[in-house]
Amino acid sequence: MVKNNEISFRQFPLHFRGNVHPGAIQFGDVDGDGNSELVAGSITGDVCVYKGSDFQPWRHFTHLGTVTCVAVGEIACVGRPSLVVVSAEGWCYIFDIQVRARVRHPFRSPLSGP
Repeated sequence: MVKNNEISFRQFPLHFRGNVHPGAIQFGDVDGDGNSELVAGSITGDVCVYKGSDFQPWRHFTHLGTVTCVAVGEIACVGRPSLVVVSAEGWCYIFDIQVRARVRHPFRSPLSGP
């Protein structure tokens, strides 16, 4: 909110448990509707997607390990974005989220080094 050349921020009491790694929070269009959602992952294995001004998670994923990174973008060349979650245990989860469909887990793979 801008008033007299000053910027103020409102606090939003989001329902989220656990600590968040700095790389595990991002804004991005997760569902391809043209609006950005807030994605946050915890070190206890939860990832929540918040849509609009709702304080409750729109989508909630659990048991993902120590979430260290989340990313949103088109990675599968299918014309819509995916949610990528990486854990400290070496797992990479890719979620294909669609507004009218259920969440699918099309790919889960351990990350391997060079």
